[in-house]
Amino acid sequence: FFKECFIGVIRILEADESSVEGGWKWALQVIDENFAVYQSFFNQAPVGSKQKDDYAHVLQKMKLLQFTFYDKKTESFDEAWKLLEESQQYKLKYTITDTQSEIIRNVSNKQMFTYEHVKQLEGKGSPSRLPIYIVGFPRSGTTLLERVLDAHPQIAGLGENSAIHGAINTIRDNMLKSLKTKDDATIRTSLNEMADEILDMMLYRWDAVKNSRKISADADDKKSAEPLRLVDKLNTNNRNVGYIHALFPHALIIHVVRNPMDSVFSSYKHDFNVVYTNQDGSTKNLDNMCKPESLATSYKAYRESMRLWDEVLPKGRIFHIRYEEMVDDLESVAKAVIKAAGLEWHDSILDFHKKKQAVNTFSSTQVRKGIYKSGIDAWKKYETQLQPIKTLLGPYAVSDVTTSMDYTAPVYD
Repeated sequence: FFKECFIGVIRILEADESSVEGGWKWALQVIDENFAVYQSFFNQAPVGSKQKDDYAHVLQKMKLLQFTFYDKKTESFDEAWKLLEESQQYKLKYTITDTQSEIIRNVSNKQMFTYEHVKQLEGKGSPSRLPIYIVGFPRSGTTLLERVLDAHPQIAGLGENSAIHGAINTIRDNMLKSLKTKDDATIRTSLNEMADEILDMMLYRWDAVKNSRKISADADDKKSAEPLRLVDKLNTNNRNVGYIHALFPHALIIHVVRNPMDSVFSSYKHDFNVVYTNQDGSTKNLDNMCKPESLATSYKAYRESMRLWDEVLPKGRIFHIRYEEMVDDLESVAKAVIKAAGLEWHDSILDFHKKKQAVNTFSSTQVRKGIYKSGIDAWKKYETQLQPIKTLLGPYAVSDVTTSMDYTAPVYD
């Protein structure tokens, strides 16, 4: 409970210090009064015990809050970086990293999506345009885009609750079986059956979202009718773009790209946590973003994945959006996306930040503020400290991707 309180306090203080009685002064005083106590508990706890992990978690949150204060409030960047590194050291006491699965998935995708297989699959999937898929790397602007689209009266965002992501292993196995037959009718039937199942799951998720909005949101946040498009936004679906294309050859697939160093730095300083289940049933915290080596490996795997899709899928199949261009000229970029989705423009989209539906990601606080540009080139405050990560990224430390303003929907024979 104590550690979860710190997560909430950090978010509130960043958004509006006056919302917390005593503000930053109170929060830092709590840390001063409790840090040594929890450090003692941590030192005394048995190695490998849940208690030791829990105490490390609390200590990590304390250091993270201190980092946020020096980074945002006093702009004492050398001291801030020192505290961030200390926070990560505590996190690594209870957290594992695992980038091997990302590398393996890229190898598997290259084997599955050969030019021959892509040709066999082309255009045989569902004709539905209901799904809009948004992919990218963490902290790249995908949440911002989802909220912008959700402000359209005929588009609804489903949050990070991807139907296709959870079914990808079954989809891969069934796709392989149908490809082996080399029979167009069999491939078409298989793809459409799987696509229908995904659509049913998406509509089921929409019902849940709709019901929650009836309870929590104002009338202005409710859709007047069933949406014509549902947004499936999950960054890690960047590995699954080939399957998305096969099942939904007419669906809009959007890739949001941010300055690599900004995206990597923002990921490094944020507290991602995934529950990892071991073979014996025990669980461990997983986060590839909290360690320079695993962070760089994850980022490179993401870039290599997107490069594969641009190479093997039909030219222009993916709608690329440059985050910095979206922030600089939201209206033009948003109009291009709405046009690509086959819908009419509504000016209400530009008031997306006034909507009250929840966003369950680290980006939620920033999204509710609307468009802001302070995150552009934020990494340069720590350019010296980030040099080792930049070196690890090599050529992927830069990106020349620009927004696909002239995107046209795919047409198949």
